[in-house]
Amino acid sequence: MSNPVPLEEYRQENDSIVTYRVIGTDQIVRFSAAKIRQERTGIHAHVQIQLGAFTLGWGTINVDKDEDRTKLSNSAYKQLNGTGATYTTAWLKKDLDDFCRGLWDEHVGQHVPEKFAGALVREAPRFLLDPFVLEAGSTILFAPPGRGKSYISLLLAVSIDAGSTRLWQTRQRPVIFVNLERPTESLHQRLGNVNAALGLPRDRAITMLNRRGHSLADIYHGLERGMRDEPEALLFLDSISRAGMGDLTANETGGRIIDQLNRLTDRWFGLGHTPRADDSHLFGTMQFDAGADVMVQLLSDQPHQDLGLGLKLRKQNDVGPRPLWTHALCFDEKGLCGLRQTHRGEFPELEAGRQPTLFELVRQYVLDREQCPQALTTAGRAARATGANRSNISTMFKNDGRWQLVPRPGKEQWYGLASS
Repeated sequence: MSNPVPLEEYRQENDSIVTYRVIGTDQIVRFSAAKIRQERTGIHAHVQIQLGAFTLGWGTINVDKDEDRTKLSNSAYKQLNGTGATYTTAWLKKDLDDFCRGLWDEHVGQHVPEKFAGALVREAPRFLLDPFVLEAGSTILFAPPGRGKSYISLLLAVSIDAGSTRLWQTRQRPVIFVNLERPTESLHQRLGNVNAALGLPRDRAITMLNRRGHSLADIYHGLERGMRDEPEALLFLDSISRAGMGDLTANETGGRIIDQLNRLTDRWFGLGHTPRADDSHLFGTMQFDAGADVMVQLLSDQPHQDLGLGLKLRKQNDVGPRPLWTHALCFDEKGLCGLRQTHRGEFPELEAGRQPTLFELVRQYVLDREQCPQALTTAGRAARATGANRSNISTMFKNDGRWQLVPRPGKEQWYGLASS
């Protein structure tokens, strides 16, 4: 083979560094490298060689070792040999050598500072959902367990996915919803209820990954593929507490979680829990507050069957102060059945931004857990779920006529809401 057309310059494609070799009128060989890293024995990368859409060879190799490059090029040439391409094994090996030789310098060069100009035109922030979800940015919504986070997260996600303006001003964008918290059947029912409440068909689907009992670390590489297939999607994660990357109070862990989410996409929405003693901030390191563009506190109040919800901005990079957003979720024995505006004085705890009473806190936990007024719990279970004092819950169950003891086998005392 005569001297072929030279290798093209390196270029960045998604998370890979690539270059191309033209070996015929319509024949193009593609060299790509991803997951480039420096290890004790040399520079390692996942390298792939393709002819058009056909993969000739791939593997994670030490790009500094001739033995690794030779093995990969020989393996690739065996596949190439049957395609009729006019490309010798020597040229393939040389091209792979040249590609690998400059790979580390190209990788490092992507992180060299450069001049960066300000925007000529002054523009307001762009929202996918005003004012809680930026078009390019990250949001963390937090509240104690049992305050309605799963419902509000689905309302937010479906509103954006469908472009619904029933509750907020939105800009339509596909959503990928990751559920690590709840049983699949629970999400199946809740999604149908949320769709109906927003005036959409009950069976309208969104892209969802249900992996209860798994962590973000477990499903991360699957999410990478999903985000590559849907690069414009907004990622919802329920919840950050299930990241599975270490102690949430450690700065290193918090930074790693934020970095991983930012590598997946530049637009994500995460749910988080609060400390037991204080529901005014997210549980964990300050790295979460530093890494998110918008922090939203979910407030709730339920003096009667309907649940009053409020969204309060706690951090608003580029957003500016906004009033408390409130709405009421209507429930019956089958769960969510409607949405409505709140009325002045209807949800005083919500309007004041104060913590709910112990009764309201435990009642919401019971209703949220089972979607049924006859649901049962024990003082211990309610304490673990809400963070409230077990002794105080036990005293409330015994002395507050709104609760009733329900006999069940075993030593534990089970309580449910008294019939009105």
